[in-house]
Amino acid sequence: MNKKIVTIILFSLLAFCTTSSFAQIEYARALGVYPVCTGCHKSQSNPRSGSGLLPGAAWNKLAISAAITCTLPKVLNTAKTACITPTPTCTSTQVLTNNVCVTKAVANTKPVLNAVVQQWDAQVGELLTIPLSVNDAEQDDFVILPSLLVGSKLGDVYQSEAGFPTVDFKWTPTTANVNKIQAITFQAKETATKQKYVSNKISVKVRVWAAGNRDAASITKLNVMTSKFTAGNLKLAGNVKFNGLLTATERNDFIAQPLDLTVTNNSDSALIGTVALTLDVKGNWSATLPIAQNVCDIVLQFDGQNASRKVVGCTK
Repeated sequence: MNKKIVTIILFSLLAFCTTSSFAQIEYARALGVYPVCTGCHKSQSNPRSGSGLLPGAAWNKLAISAAITCTLPKVLNTAKTACITPTPTCTSTQVLTNNVCVTKAVANTKPVLNAVVQQWDAQVGELLTIPLSVNDAEQDDFVILPSLLVGSKLGDVYQSEAGFPTVDFKWTPTTANVNKIQAITFQAKETATKQKYVSNKISVKVRVWAAGNRDAASITKLNVMTSKFTAGNLKLAGNVKFNGLLTATERNDFIAQPLDLTVTNNSDSALIGTVALTLDVKGNWSATLPIAQNVCDIVLQFDGQNASRKVVGCTK
């Protein structure tokens, strides 16, 4: 080929491939990227095809993105020109604050005093313990408001088997409380919150029994209305006063069992006899006791209660 023609071709190539284009190519090669310069090179994958020529704007974008390496949690922006921190996705219990998920503030709620058995039985001289557990969504510190019941006290907080913080109410009844129903109301109160919320009220009733056999406490008084001696029989009638602590079911259970009335001579305490006794629901009773001796003053004993009575028709 003519030397002059070759020179003209070389100068023509230089006119199309600028210094800037060559600088881009060298920079890309250093990064391991091989795009071609604007308008003068074929596709690196197919240099003969004439397709794949990379426009200048596209080349600049590719060169910049190839040069940027982001470190997690940062990622490349949509334009692929810079590393950015993506907006986090918050859960339903969080809110986005300064591009950070923070837990939502929870409103304080009132404590709930869990239900307990409403009726309790206590005996004079024996300790009664009622566990009081509290359910609070925020698990705030609390106290059980003190009872006005004389002699009662509250224990320390402990974890119950159900997992609730619990305080024991403790009380030992005295003879002043016997045969009475004591009503007690409980409430819990927050101690470390601004609101100092107070819980719901829980009310219980405590039946105070005399010491000893519960059956013996079912009757509080024995009355004798009739005591008459006639034809070798001692005819007796009267009533009993049921303990006001008894429920209707307990009273019916009591009168359904075998009951005995014992009669003794008041002068020397000698046993006169024992007779089966039947009570109605109002406590009325009657009985006939055959006796061979003339007795003028008797003592009747029934379920721990005593009553004395003169006998009509006796002869001294």
